[in-house]
Amino acid sequence: MMMMMVLGINYMKSVVGVLMLITGRSHGLMFTCDARQNTTCYTALGHPVYLQLINVEQPQLSFTAGTQRIFNIKKNIITRQNLPPNWQFIISNWTLIINPVERKDTGTYRTESHDEYGKVVGINCLHLFIEAPVSSVTLNIACLPSSERRVTCSSSGDSPQYSWTLDGTPLGEGGTDVILKEEATGALTCTVTNNVSSVNKTQDLNPCRRPSTPQSTCPPQTAVSGTYNQDTDMNEPDQHHQSCGLLVFITVWLAEIIVLTSLWVGFYYLYTRNNRSQTIVRKCRSHTASGTSDES
Repeated sequence: MMMMMVLGINYMKSVVGVLMLITGRSHGLMFTCDARQNTTCYTALGHPVYLQLINVEQPQLSFTAGTQRIFNIKKNIITRQNLPPNWQFIISNWTLIINPVERKDTGTYRTESHDEYGKVVGINCLHLFIEAPVSSVTLNIACLPSSERRVTCSSSGDSPQYSWTLDGTPLGEGGTDVILKEEATGALTCTVTNNVSSVNKTQDLNPCRRPSTPQSTCPPQTAVSGTYNQDTDMNEPDQHHQSCGLLVFITVWLAEIIVLTSLWVGFYYLYTRNNRSQTIVRKCRSHTASGTSDES
């Protein structure tokens, strides 16, 4: 009777374990870890992980997390069990399912098997790491003054790694952003990966619009021939405004000179005219005086 109850319990646990595996698959990612040897395993946060503990049935088995004993098995009977709520052990195939995986499940686990006499026949350690999958990739393109483009890639998730391709050709640059020449065109793809997932986003490149040149209130510049000089052309707007200011200054200066010259000429004309009139008057008086003396 006791043996039948044990078999019935084991059967129900197997059914529950299979249902949990099916549920894990239906939600997307599911990970398996081979704990039959010393290994390191990565699994995604919030998704199920399937741990294979041993190859064949052993008379005795113990499973510990750090220094805490999780369960003991002796002759297919669980003699001690301290499973977290999200854990399920299936004794029929010696597997452990964690669903869903949580941050606190990260750690080092030890599987120790014994023969019927209690002698250790195998010890394996599993280092389990939990990472949040990468997702929500976003591309932002910014035009630089040099007409180059800076493209920035961002994503959520743990320990993301970035790579870039242009029309399928690797750019050979990593990191969250990349600088592209003005003539670069095509489909730019940013791929983000970590130990448990990989996502990407593609966007077509468009040339940057050059800023329009503000209109000047000064007279239009005279076109000159010659070779192109970048430094000279960059300073042409300032030189043009300076020439406009110089032209205004010269115009005002010439007007002042004309006014002053006109005043000086007018003053000189009045002075010479007045001086001539006085000379004539003196001559007339002198002539009149001489005439009177002769008559006497």
